[in-house]
Amino acid sequence: MEGLTRAFVDLNLWSVFVTLCNTFITFLVVRHFLFGPLRRLLADREREVRGLYARAETERREAAAMKRDYTVSMENARREAGEIVADARRQAEAAAQQIVGQARREAAAERQRAEAGIARDRRRAMEQLKGEVAGLSAQIASRMVAREVRPEDHRRLIEQFIDRVGERHGVGCQ
Repeated sequence: MEGLTRAFVDLNLWSVFVTLCNTFITFLVVRHFLFGPLRRLLADREREVRGLYARAETERREAAAMKRDYTVSMENARREAGEIVADARRQAEAAAQQIVGQARREAAAERQRAEAGIARDRRRAMEQLKGEVAGLSAQIASRMVAREVRPEDHRRLIEQFIDRVGERHGVGCQ
């Protein structure tokens, strides 16, 4: 057994050299076939991730700019809508004032026409009444001259006069 243990523990320089050479060659092969592509893969992935971050940052800036533009546009639209409403309100008020003014002018003109008609009718009625009063006065005077008037006759003549004036003007005196 001692021989077996000795072979296990025995160091042979040649075997150490061959083992080191094998390890070095394995390292070079692994480095060439495994680490090179792995490094390229990692470098490509890193470039891709950086590109994604750069695009995301660019898109974030564009979105922020679009949001600012949208906000400005909305404020302008609100302001313009307010101006349109204010203009419409002013125009409506002006139209209402114009309509009211026109109605007042028409009402004043109609009132003047009515007052003129009333005044004309009053003058005609007064002239007609004067003519009738003159005629009745003449009749009463001629009757009075023809006879002596007593107080009862005087009252009766006045009542007859009032009744005749009322009949001619459509007013019944009872």
